[in-house]
Amino acid sequence: MHTGRTKKSNERGNIGIAPKVMEFYYKNKKNIDIIIFSGDILKEPSIKKWNNFYASFDKELKIYIAPGNHDINGKIFDSALRDVFNITNHRNQKDKIFPFKIENNDSVFIIDDSNFKENSIDKINQFIKDKENGKNIYVIMHHVLPEGLSDEANAPGRHSFMKDLYFINNIKYQNNKKITFIYGDGGAFEKLSRMKCIKLGHSRHIVNGIGEIPGDLILIIHNKKIYRMRI
Repeated sequence: MHTGRTKKSNERGNIGIAPKVMEFYYKNKKNIDIIIFSGDILKEPSIKKWNNFYASFDKELKIYIAPGNHDINGKIFDSALRDVFNITNHRNQKDKIFPFKIENNDSVFIIDDSNFKENSIDKINQFIKDKENGKNIYVIMHHVLPEGLSDEANAPGRHSFMKDLYFINNIKYQNNKKITFIYGDGGAFEKLSRMKCIKLGHSRHIVNGIGEIPGDLILIIHNKKIYRMRI
């Protein structure tokens, strides 16, 4: 879940996240086990803002973040905002090193920071190969990887878009594994679609994002299926 557009964040003084996301959470929190944010949560982060962000959710809720460039100043690897992100008590991912994986029922979630100096795709691919049979695997990061979704991305990430052929040749269903990449850097502008999905060989790739404009969609994973919901 990518949570906001720069313009709307400016209008509310860069305080908090997209209100419609919080409204959805308050209405449905009894049915939510985990929320994974796919970046650009705060435009001008501070320790206080991160603490306020977590305080907005029930303490029992599991929250994970695949940071976006606004969260950590992705243009500069060693930045003050990355330091702020690193020293913040991120509830469920304290001391975890990107990319890391979590498991929930029959699903595995691999969460990455696409702002690192090096592309993590080889490590991610190794995680996928190591997992046992029959698992649904979701790889969640902020920036779009394949060229086939470049037109739907808000902006290029730190690394160049990858050839679609890489995913066709290297990311495969192995022993009934179902692999889905989810990218959060989409949907911030009217000209972009709210969500797009492509299939590259045996993997699916979905770009999504909350632009705080009509038609915003979030992704919900339930019983091994992905649903989209307008908020």
